[in-house]
Amino acid sequence: MSSAKKLIVSNSPLVQFGKNLNYLVNYPYGCVEQTTSAAFPQLYYADLTKSLNQNNASNKNAVNNVQAAIDKLQSMQLSNGALTYWQGGGSESWWGTIYATHFLIEAQKAGYNVNQTILNKIYGYLTNRLKTKELELIYYADGVKKEVVKEEVPYSLYVLALADEAKTSTLNYYKSNPDLLSQSGKYLIACAFALEGDKKKYQQLLPRGFVNEKTIPAFSGNFYSDFRDMALVLNTLLEVDPQNTQINYMAKQVSQTLQTQAYLNTQENVFGFLAMGKIAKAANKGNVTASIKANGKEIAKFDGKKEVVINSAMIANNSIDITTTGNGKLFYFWEMEGIPTVGTNKEEDNFLEVRRTYKDRNGKVYNNMFFQNDLVVVEISIRSLNGISVPNVAISDLLPAGFEIENARINEIPNLEWLKNAAQPDYKDIRDDRMNMIVTATAQVQKYYYLCRAVSLGTFNVGAVGADAMYRGEYHSYNGAKVITVGRKVSL
Repeated sequence: MSSAKKLIVSNSPLVQFGKNLNYLVNYPYGCVEQTTSAAFPQLYYADLTKSLNQNNASNKNAVNNVQAAIDKLQSMQLSNGALTYWQGGGSESWWGTIYATHFLIEAQKAGYNVNQTILNKIYGYLTNRLKTKELELIYYADGVKKEVVKEEVPYSLYVLALADEAKTSTLNYYKSNPDLLSQSGKYLIACAFALEGDKKKYQQLLPRGFVNEKTIPAFSGNFYSDFRDMALVLNTLLEVDPQNTQINYMAKQVSQTLQTQAYLNTQENVFGFLAMGKIAKAANKGNVTASIKANGKEIAKFDGKKEVVINSAMIANNSIDITTTGNGKLFYFWEMEGIPTVGTNKEEDNFLEVRRTYKDRNGKVYNNMFFQNDLVVVEISIRSLNGISVPNVAISDLLPAGFEIENARINEIPNLEWLKNAAQPDYKDIRDDRMNMIVTATAQVQKYYYLCRAVSLGTFNVGAVGADAMYRGEYHSYNGAKVITVGRKVSL
């Protein structure tokens, strides 16, 4: 494997969650939820973001990244004040709007340029949505289901209170009808009362302790999961009542999950990371310094202030020793990433099945041999293996180096009438080296198509086409890694 290594030494415990921050900052898709998730931690932890992403020029300036996210989110507003799920039009996203507004309020407080007129329109939209008292079913791992007010309702009320736009009458209604609320909903509305200054109602509604409810995570909507809800609750408590005795228990649970859970989505990562950041900021005391040695030779010093980042050349094949002096705790984050130099890509179907087929303009399947200038129809088929509908599935198809995406519309190319019944993705992102599509996988096979052209002569490796449910990482499929050849067509 060709790899790059990095060691970061810091007095901030956040460095141990480096993989979670990296995941958020570098997540490749740009819906309202993911745009917010990438920018939210950078709002507070610009220095750590820069340290973790030293080799990625696009992530070096967190200030620019945050402002770019603000501008993008503001461009996604509809006439009714809501934000669309994807940039460029489409349906509104209630949860995405609240979540983005939470970020925009915090960004404005931090001194970023946020358009107040846009915020005011969002507040009006949230106020109107609250009038409907919409319900949803929460499903539990033991087969039980419960109908409660959508999580969007208490989150809207909390965010409006954060913006000094508290809706007292609506808060009182839900305080009088607590059976309508989920556990996390009770915390959010209690904390909204606290933000409004009503500590008595805050104490009356606040649950005595957070119970680890094993809910089945949602693929879409408000993206609820038991861990996301706990991390969100922990954030709100840290905001309004940082001395609350419930915080220690939840903090331990959130920290352990961030470090050990294999599949966490953007919502789970961002609320978990933000909570740990608030705790770290409050607890970061001491005067610890350190000497960092490789094979007995000092290669860097930690002075107690700025993170130390040591890259591959200084640590390759060396024994690293970190010796501390002074009082306090020191943390390190070790990262290694790379690309396999041999065909070791793991192919598997986990709840999803995605397949890629290369065809010519007449629908005939190529047998891995192409000729220069051939027009290639790429067919991507996908289905759900457990019979349920899975929204927000990201399909990413990396092109072989000898291919280029053809920008012409499929229906404008002769002899492609056989593609009339092609499925349409929810969102399409065309890049120089890949095609990304966001789709809904069902029990029935859905087929998606795009065009590319064989432009360069040679033999090329083709990576597997991948399909990942963006909010349920265990739902995924990878298939189709192989070698192709692009040759020169011989004229007779």
